[in-house]
Amino acid sequence: MKFHYGVCPVVEFQTPYGADQKFKKFLFEISLRGMKKILKPKFILGIPFAIISLEIFFGIIFGYFIGKFFSGEKTGQRGKLKSAIFNIGNWKIHFHHWLFCSLILISGLLYKFIPFPQFSVGFLGGLIFQGISCYPDWYKIITKKKENF
Repeated sequence: MKFHYGVCPVVEFQTPYGADQKFKKFLFEISLRGMKKILKPKFILGIPFAIISLEIFFGIIFGYFIGKFFSGEKTGQRGKLKSAIFNIGNWKIHFHHWLFCSLILISGLLYKFIPFPQFSVGFLGGLIFQGISCYPDWYKIITKKKENF
């Protein structure tokens, strides 16, 4: 077995008309596509947390995927849970899930009532990260209602 470009192990064999070079190139391209899927920027951001604490890391991963599961795929699309949007006069107040989790995390850390502290901090951090990183309107909390004529 020989390593080709240090990425993909390739079995050495000879075929006529240079087919083995095409096969090696094919395997190399497949391995690069696989590495691109694994090494996403969001995944790389979690590596320092894995080094610090596996409980925090697994909490972040679990929180992120729970957030992805229950929230809508796109901005404005309804997820499995209804968004907390309140209409007050000509204004809409949207309490995003990342905002709820931030309030819970801050108050829990201040008053020291978080159960399973490392996992819970990671879980809430994963939900916050999912809410901020997956939606372009994450910062729009108070907006003016659209007028219908």
